[in-house]
Amino acid sequence: MTHFNTRRFTTGMRAAALASGLLALTPAALYAQTSPAETGPPVSAQEPAAAAAPATTVPDTKIDQFAAAYVAVQSIQTQTSQQLAATTDTKKADDLKVSAETQMVEAVQKSGLQVDEFNQIAGLMASDLTLRNKVLEKVQQRSRG
Repeated sequence: MTHFNTRRFTTGMRAAALASGLLALTPAALYAQTSPAETGPPVSAQEPAAAAAPATTVPDTKIDQFAAAYVAVQSIQTQTSQQLAATTDTKKADDLKVSAETQMVEAVQKSGLQVDEFNQIAGLMASDLTLRNKVLEKVQQRSRG
């Protein structure tokens, strides 16, 4: 009978969720600009300004935490990609991926966010240009300093 380790399974599931969420949030996605066609028609003077973009309320503290986690996760992804490119050993490659996922989860949690919060903010950035710009500004500040 195999012993099922619930904690390892849960951590693995969170890591998988984080990794899949991060696939959608590449540096290109973060820096992408929304074209006028994607934003829809201009808002008339009679329409409320909120109609121009989804109303997202992500507190500044969460944006700061997200930016810190994002920078750390990108560093882990870059390092892991380089290591994966340098190996042909599938076992080693699998171990590198598992290690990277664990490190990414730890980086997100160290920032003060939970993985689901990180993924939620990443998802909101796809449709909220204002949020994306706020995050981009924070990421750029962290990357410089």
